[in-house]
Amino acid sequence: MSFSTADRAGLLYDAFSLLKAGLLGVEPVMDLISYAAKERQRSPLRVLHSQLTRFHQFIRDSDELDALRRFHASLLAPAYQQLGRWELKSEHQARLMQIELISALCFLQHSDCLREASKRFADWQRDVETVPVDLRPVTVAYGVAQGNRSDWDIVYRAWKATQNLAEKSYLMQALA
Repeated sequence: MSFSTADRAGLLYDAFSLLKAGLLGVEPVMDLISYAAKERQRSPLRVLHSQLTRFHQFIRDSDELDALRRFHASLLAPAYQQLGRWELKSEHQARLMQIELISALCFLQHSDCLREASKRFADWQRDVETVPVDLRPVTVAYGVAQGNRSDWDIVYRAWKATQNLAEKSYLMQALA
């Protein structure tokens, strides 16, 4: 039996909700999400990421956080690799999924993603136009996060200089 994309997203959401309510154990939820490394559709991956991210908050001061991040990233990385990592697709839904995966994997400290963010941040510093508009927020945010005071100052000057409100917004978020 094959489930639709919406059904798979709903099952994941329901499983996590039942787990949080204490009506379902961890084991059945882990069994359900074990397939996620094979998932290639945006909705189920978004649900998976958002639900697992909530668990990060519960264990943020625990030794288990790194293990959860690695596990979480291992579920998203195959879709990231298959979609071409940072080489954006022209098809709208695929492009949105790529951007979401890049952002998620950088948040999860995925080494390949962070390396690429640093590389593109250096490109952005030389010429803003070299980084696609869709990737600028994640590029600048993780570039600053991995950078030094000089990088922060460059983004601050860009924030002061721009009149574009969308650009001002992502620059300010990167500076926070």
